[in-house]
Amino acid sequence: MEACYDVAIIGAGIAGSAVSKLLSDKGWKTLLLDRRMFPRHKVCGEFLSPEALSMLEGLGVKPEIEARSPAILTKARLVPAQGEAVEIPLPGPAWGLSRYALDPILQRAAVQAGTELHTGMTVADVQAGDGICSIAARSRNGSVSLQARTVIYACGSREGNQPAGEAPTYMGVKAHMAGLAPSGAVELYFFPGGYLGLNEVEGGVFNAAALIHPRAFEGTEGTVFSLLREAARRNPQLEERLAHAEWLPGTASACFPVRLSRRPVFWNRFAQVGDAALLLPPLCGDGMSVALRSALICAGLADRFLAGESTVEDWQTRYTEAMSSQIRRPLRWGNRLHAASERTLLPAVLFRLAGVSPWLASSLLKATRLKDFADG
Repeated sequence: MEACYDVAIIGAGIAGSAVSKLLSDKGWKTLLLDRRMFPRHKVCGEFLSPEALSMLEGLGVKPEIEARSPAILTKARLVPAQGEAVEIPLPGPAWGLSRYALDPILQRAAVQAGTELHTGMTVADVQAGDGICSIAARSRNGSVSLQARTVIYACGSREGNQPAGEAPTYMGVKAHMAGLAPSGAVELYFFPGGYLGLNEVEGGVFNAAALIHPRAFEGTEGTVFSLLREAARRNPQLEERLAHAEWLPGTASACFPVRLSRRPVFWNRFAQVGDAALLLPPLCGDGMSVALRSALICAGLADRFLAGESTVEDWQTRYTEAMSSQIRRPLRWGNRLHAASERTLLPAVLFRLAGVSPWLASSLLKATRLKDFADG
C-alpha cells in the first residue's frame, strides 16, 4: 500500500464509493477504506428513486445495475394497521436493488477508475497537519500509517453529531424473503410501534425493512426475524401478505440506535457525505438519492481544492450551503410525516388526501424528494 494519497475516503458504501470514483476520474490518487468486508447486507429500504437512478446513470453504472434485473416499481401502497390501503403513482419508475448487489457495483467502478480499495481495515485516528493528514489504521495484518492531502468521511452516522437531550431512539431491522407475489409497488405498512417498507429487489426476492421503537417490542425475541414477524402481527394486511413468505437465512441485519433528530453535519474537521452527514426519515424513501447527491457535490468541490483553485474554507462553506439547500425540503417534510406517523395521523391524512384528490397525495410524496440539479 502506498503511503501518500491525494484523498482518503473512509467508508465504502454508496456515498464513499461514488465520491472515490468521481475523484479518481479526475486523476487524483484516491484511497477508499472500510472496516467491513463486502458484499454484505445492510439495513436499507433498497429503493432507487428516479433521482437516484439519474445520478447512477451519470456515474456510468446504470447498465451494470440493469444487468442485475432490478424490480421495477411504479407506485406506493400505503397500508394502515386498520382500514383500507391506498395506492399512489410514483413520480417516475423506481428500481428495487439490494445493497448486497449495489455496493460492489459502485466499488468496482471506483477501482476501475483508479481508486485503491481496502476493506477489513479500521481507521483508528485521523490527524490534520500542515497540508497533510495522518491516518492510523489497522487490519488483520497489523497497523498501518497513511498520509493524504485531505480526508472525506463516508462512514455512516456519527455519535458526535447527536444533540444533547435526545428524545426517542429507534431500531432498524431488515431481511429478505421469497415466495411473495410481485406488486410493482413499494409497500409501506404502519403498525403500533413503527412502520415497515416492503418491495421487490432483484431475483424475485423481497426486502422488508422496518423502523421500530424498541420499547414497543419489549418481550419479543431479539432476533431480526422475530421482530419482523411481530411487526406483521400488528398489521392484519401485512400478516396476510407475509403468511407464506420464506425468510432467507443470512440476509438479516439490524442497526441501533437510529436517531432521526440528529442534526445534519456536513463538515466535522473534514467533509462528510452520506449517512455521516445526515439521516433522512425512512418515510422519505430517498436516502440513497441523498447519499449520491452529497457525493456528487462534495467531489466537485474537492476536485477544485486539490487543484489549488479553492481553499478548504471555501470548500466547507460551499458544500454546507449546497447540501443545506438540497435537503431542506425533503428533510422538513420527512420529519413532518414521521412525526405524524408517531401520532397515528399520517395514514388518516394520506388516505383522506388520496380519496379527495390523488394529485394532492402525490404532491405530498414529491415534497420528500430531492430536486433535480437543474431545479436548483
